[in-house]
Amino acid sequence: MALRAESAHEEGRKGVFRTKRWLESTTHIELNFDAYDWASECTISCLDGGLQTFDLKGHIYQSKSMLYVENKSYTSVGSQAKDYQDFLAIAYSATAAEISRTQDPRWQFMWVTTYPFAQKKWLKLTKRSQIKAALEADTTGLLDGNPIDEEVLDLMADRVWLLVYNKRQQEFTLTPKELNMIEAKLNRKGKA
Repeated sequence: MALRAESAHEEGRKGVFRTKRWLESTTHIELNFDAYDWASECTISCLDGGLQTFDLKGHIYQSKSMLYVENKSYTSVGSQAKDYQDFLAIAYSATAAEISRTQDPRWQFMWVTTYPFAQKKWLKLTKRSQIKAALEADTTGLLDGNPIDEEVLDLMADRVWLLVYNKRQQEFTLTPKELNMIEAKLNRKGKA
């Protein structure tokens, strides 16, 4: 059993770095931090005072927003529907906590999976109604007894991403050398 768990952990780690390379090759995103080497940078506080760690953290150049990425390397549906609901609750809770502490951080949250789930609901999974449903069903206590803030809910509906990444897409992903050449021409980093 331990070998199977270790193998799954290693595949998850590889999946995180495949996703990082893929997202960065769009030239719109830079992911400077990963939970393996920079856990504290990938960790955010929620309304309950607890901490949650995402797989990757970086930013989106155009919107100048911080981006937190959760990566799932699955070969079947697994527990993704439940895990995704928790992800939505965490994203909301962390944003609401930061707004109450300082101001709107304009964070965005991305769920990247290698296997689609909840396919009958797929088109609605990033909608306001799904985020609210995740909060109403929250079994993690992330709201810490706070009521759902409708304004924060509206913000979150525009800040959640859901992407499917198939390993075969690696064939169309820019290499680091190609990416450096293109980034020099586009200068998106300089405009961030």
